Amino acid sequence: EAPGGVDRATTGASLQASGQRMLIRTYSRVWELRQPGAEDLESLLKGSLVEVPGAAQAQAEAVSYLSDGEGYLLGTEFTGQPLWRVGCR
Repeated sequence: EAPGGVDRATTGASLQASGQRMLIRTYSRVWELRQPGAEDLESLLKGSLVEVPGAAQAQAEAVSYLSDGEGYLLGTEFTGQPLWRVGCR
């Protein structure tokens, strides 16, 4: 669940290959849970939750890290809609 009751419904999530970051998508925002050194999901869930760049999309329901770790993709449940690529710093 997103912080402060904002965007209560989580619509998608993606776990980074390292297991130390997780993207969480709601209808209007994207959050990243960060825990350097996390060895399992339980320790990751104790990490810091920060808002990261997103895209305004109707029925925003998809998020996935890119396999190269250089960003993530955002999508919607509607067919024929573009995927948004967000680069990581």
